[in-house]
Amino acid sequence: MSIDRSRLPFVRDEGALHLPRPQRQVLDNGLPVWTVEHENVPMVSLVLVTRAGASEDPVDAEGLAALTADALDDGAGERDAFALHDAIASLGASLEIDCGPDATAIDITTLAATLPEAAHLLADVACRPRFDANEVERVRDLRRQRIAQMRDVPSAIAERVFVETLFEGHPYGHLSMGRDLALAGLGADDVRGFHRARYGIDRSLLIVVGEASHAEMRTAAADAFGTMGPSQEPLVRGRIERMPTSGLAGTLLLIDRPGAPQSEIRVGRLGPARSTPDYFASIVMNAALGGQFVSRINLNLREDKGFTYGVRSGFDFRVGPGAFVVQTSVQTDATAASVREILRECGDIGDGRPVTPSELAMAQAALTRGYPRSFETGDQIARSCMQAALYGLPDDYFETYVARVRAVDVAAVTQAAARWASPADLFAVVVGDRARVEEELRGVMPRVVVTQG
Repeated sequence: MSIDRSRLPFVRDEGALHLPRPQRQVLDNGLPVWTVEHENVPMVSLVLVTRAGASEDPVDAEGLAALTADALDDGAGERDAFALHDAIASLGASLEIDCGPDATAIDITTLAATLPEAAHLLADVACRPRFDANEVERVRDLRRQRIAQMRDVPSAIAERVFVETLFEGHPYGHLSMGRDLALAGLGADDVRGFHRARYGIDRSLLIVVGEASHAEMRTAAADAFGTMGPSQEPLVRGRIERMPTSGLAGTLLLIDRPGAPQSEIRVGRLGPARSTPDYFASIVMNAALGGQFVSRINLNLREDKGFTYGVRSGFDFRVGPGAFVVQTSVQTDATAASVREILRECGDIGDGRPVTPSELAMAQAALTRGYPRSFETGDQIARSCMQAALYGLPDDYFETYVARVRAVDVAAVTQAAARWASPADLFAVVVGDRARVEEELRGVMPRVVVTQG
């Protein structure tokens, strides 16, 4: 049989995506519960999402939310850390805890037959953590050591400076990891206090997805979480939704790394919240600009000029204002040229050189072709439900995602680029050898400020 290798394989159109809608319930104690019947494999995933993310860190206690989340599974209920993880392993289950800017998610995946036992373990971790002083101090010291290690990593320096500068004075104004000086003063009492104040039914949602009926999932949830009470500090609405005041446009912050063979670069600005009306136009624009291997910026800096192994752009969508950022690491002698090309590409896509129809089609395909794979497992569906709840997405959001991406046209992409990627609104962070890059950088952006970082 002969094969014509000159012809590309035929690609079918994306089929319609049909997902089961979550059944929304409320336990007698007031805890909201979403359940989804998913019968592909005999597994169940439970996710408790709580509005206790890093943006809830008290002033001068940056890192407390993540420290609390990290210590949740170091003993809970009647079990110490070893007994707790032995109990999880005995079920063949897995436990994950993630603390982001807006929320903390505690996720346990188990066999459907052990749903009740897994639900009780999850409730112990979320509601009855022991927070033994020695365990909290161990976790705290490990985090401080990690921060110390990151002080010498250029990418970590660039990321920290970018976030702290962009969100200065805002609850998002620090990395989830926190700051060493703040962590040094924290102990078990602080962690216990944060947990009492911010883990409760009024800030939480339990999501259960898997091979069980809605009634079985509700029963397991009620038995395990029926005694969970409210938090001591109700969520303050509007606190993180406010926009930081920023006069960063046109500024480049240069952090000196004498002798560095490469420069770490961040170019960006304050971005939209997840609720922005131009969300779909923005993600399509980003895919064409720097969100995939064949994007404009990567083809320019990597394939054409050979400045870097890779460059990417992206939106960090959050409940409140997020960020738009282009990030890369380049050889030192290409630092200024790289920043200049990034700014040029950002300007071109929103003005003089809009996306072509083929670029638009490729960007849309990058976002839609593999989309159904995001819903193959119960845990993936549970995480999607978490996004829907956290960001207030409509019930049909995931089913209409592909159609809405494909409905974005060239004009919408151009408008999104002009709004979010205009060079006049961008600032930059460069971590590199000042002696070799400063003079040329001063010809790229209006203001160059040398800082210690």
